Amino acid sequence: MKNPVAFTRGIGMVEINLNGKNWVAPDHDVSSNMGKSLEARRGILVIDDSSLFQRMLTDILDNAGYPVIGVASCGTSGTDLAMTLRPRVIILDHNMPGCDGTQCLQYIRREDPEVKVIVCSANLTLDLSREYLAAGADDFLAKPISLRTLFNLLKHYYDSVPLNSRCGKAMR
Repeated sequence: MKNPVAFTRGIGMVEINLNGKNWVAPDHDVSSNMGKSLEARRGILVIDDSSLFQRMLTDILDNAGYPVIGVASCGTSGTDLAMTLRPRVIILDHNMPGCDGTQCLQYIRREDPEVKVIVCSANLTLDLSREYLAAGADDFLAKPISLRTLFNLLKHYYDSVPLNSRCGKAMR
C-alpha cells in the first residue's frame, strides 16, 4: 500500500489522497466535537461534487466567520466525514456521484439525528423538497445561492442557541 499524499488546500484545510480517494479535512483537531450535544459543536461540512461551488462556499463561509471543518465531493465520503467530524450544520447537494443527497441524508439522520442539514440544489422541485423533508432535511437553499438566504439559514440553524428550542423552518 502506498503512503497517503497530503497537500494543503486553502487556509486550515488539508486534502489527502488515500488509495485513490480524495478527502478534504481540517488541519486542526476536531475531536472536540465528538460526543458533544449539537449546541456545543462547531463547524460546517459541505458535501457537493462541484469543486468550484465547494471553494466558493468555503470562502464565503470563512469570510463570514463560519468555520468549514470539512468538504466532500460525493455522498459516500460526505457520510464518512459527517460521522468523523460531527459538524453542527451540513450543506448537502442533491446530484452527486455514488449515493445521491437523499441517500446521504438518510444515512446521516440514522447516525446523527441532531445535526442540521440544509439541502442545496439547482433542481429543487416541490416533489424533491417533499422527499427531502421526509428524509429529515431541515431546510433548502436554491442554486445559484442567495447570500441573504444563506446567512438567514445559518443564523437560524448555526447561530441560535439552543438550537433544539427553535421551531419550524427558517424564513426564506
